[in-house]
Amino acid sequence: MNLPTELTQVLTEILSNAANVLEKSLEELISAQKSLNINQDIFLLPQDINNHISYFLGNESNSNNFSQSIIKLLGEWQSISYFKKIEHLQAHLEHGDIPPKFSRNISERIINNYKKHRLLILTAPSKISNSCSAELRENLEIELVEDLKVFFTENYPFDSDIYPVEFYSDYFYAPITNEDIYQLQSFFNHIPTLILFSSISDYKAYFHLYFWLPYSQYVLKYTLPTWHWEESCEILISNNNTEKKATRIIRQIIISSLELLSAFISDWYYLQLNADYSPKMFQQHSSVFTSSYLDNSFTKPYINILEQTQRQRIIANKILLSSFTNWKINTNKKFKQKIKEWYLREMLNSHSGAVFSLAFNSDRSILMSGGSDGSVRLWHPSTGKLSLNLKGHIGDVFSVAVSNNDRYFASSGSDCKILVWRLDKIQEPISLTEHTAYVSSLAFCPDNRLLASGSYDKTIRIWDLWSGKIFRIFDEHTSYVTSLAFNYNGDLLASSSYDQTIRIWNLLSTKSKLTLIGHEGYVNCVAFSPNENILASGGHDGKICLWRADTGTLLTKLKGHNGGINSLTFSSDGEILVSGSSDRTVRVWNARTGQELSILTVGVHPILCVHFSKDGKQLVIGSSWTDNIKIWNCI
Repeated sequence: MNLPTELTQVLTEILSNAANVLEKSLEELISAQKSLNINQDIFLLPQDINNHISYFLGNESNSNNFSQSIIKLLGEWQSISYFKKIEHLQAHLEHGDIPPKFSRNISERIINNYKKHRLLILTAPSKISNSCSAELRENLEIELVEDLKVFFTENYPFDSDIYPVEFYSDYFYAPITNEDIYQLQSFFNHIPTLILFSSISDYKAYFHLYFWLPYSQYVLKYTLPTWHWEESCEILISNNNTEKKATRIIRQIIISSLELLSAFISDWYYLQLNADYSPKMFQQHSSVFTSSYLDNSFTKPYINILEQTQRQRIIANKILLSSFTNWKINTNKKFKQKIKEWYLREMLNSHSGAVFSLAFNSDRSILMSGGSDGSVRLWHPSTGKLSLNLKGHIGDVFSVAVSNNDRYFASSGSDCKILVWRLDKIQEPISLTEHTAYVSSLAFCPDNRLLASGSYDKTIRIWDLWSGKIFRIFDEHTSYVTSLAFNYNGDLLASSSYDQTIRIWNLLSTKSKLTLIGHEGYVNCVAFSPNENILASGGHDGKICLWRADTGTLLTKLKGHNGGINSLTFSSDGEILVSGSSDRTVRVWNARTGQELSILTVGVHPILCVHFSKDGKQLVIGSSWTDNIKIWNCI
């Protein structure tokens, strides 16, 4: 339906002026972001994206795949940001610190959607003067809520993988102030958020917009030029509309204006992330907006901005894609050249059977080994000479470990026993005997006080070495526990099991934090990157899975082995991952890109364990034959 020419001119001028100001305001918003900057092009991506493995995995220099991976990355980044402030958010909810005009239930819902990257849009109740007619005052809020719900559901559904919007018209219980906006930002500053509301006197209407992005504290605040709605109503009446119908059209213009602003910001935001995105505003108006009063002249300035934005982002994304493609190529090339310089330094053959586990102390002056001959041996890696042969186990020794401060040396095996040795009391090991089946894995917490043990009795026990008592027991696995690993600061413990799962534990709780499922068959081993929460797991299926342990996201699967993965180890900088397999190979991977870099020549026997020294200068490999320990220099 066409509006009178005079009214169309009024609205066109208001909305055109608003578009010009918004374009400049959005440029200021972008400039304020502490996000990725390449050659003066600002991208709405975390600055540390170079260190984020999921950015590189899953795109093969393809623009569309690349753009889709960005959305996944931002969901991942959002999850990480959420976990960093989860205690802060939960404390606000539990202590009733959410302001009374904010919905507590919706706040919880927004927080619980932390894994999905989306644009959050909230509308606040309009401030409507009591001097306004009842026809306007009573019906506007009803229509505003219902029409906007339809608009977002049909155009920007929350379940979309391309342009999701999480919309609430009932988050605020009352009209809001600037103070409310900034308080809300302190809760949701990790989520891109748009807030819209209007103020209506007996003859004027004001449209307010607040918008922030998750890379700075900057809030875009804008109020559209004042619209004298009463004069517009008089124009409608003078064009043969009844007062009731004229008021109805005024209400629809108000709603359409908010839809227009919402569509523009949504389309602008998703173009920033994906240059291949097709903005909704490019479609026929009748298929997008709930009102038929939006004239092309109203939307044209906004469409022009979006078209220009898309052209700019296409060019910028090509630069970004090229930059990271070159980064991947150069990084892989650098690592391959480095690995060519690795060489076999020593070959130790003292164990009479298989070597199941190996561990260096912090300065590489001691190498600890455990094998099927029931012995625990301490070696001088620099000379290849045996230093000590520690006895105390009966049967296989499945795991050995050294504490970060080199005070404790621990071993465990098929005799269901854990022995904890100290070099100053080497003949008097502490014996821990609570497990009722093979003790398959040990891991020291970085605090040097706690020791974790995993067993075929399906339990994980956390031992306090200062008291000799059990600190915690985890019993959620339904089959043998095969491997354990602490993250770099000791707040997360990962465990793998024959039940085909990996579980992530927080030592402060008796329940697992996350259950990770990605392997087809037994999970044999886990290893944490030394400086971030990237977790590698290896399975009987020959696959290596890379996870974000703090969120449970499966980043990728590394394929190349033809047999089960028995052991994994990261280099000291987290850049390289090494895997040992029953297929008799040791493979070296770029932990950032997931690309296989090399296959080491190590013999013809199954590889049972691999272990980097803490400084990354040596790699030790254990297998199931007389030449069962090999020390490689990786300098």
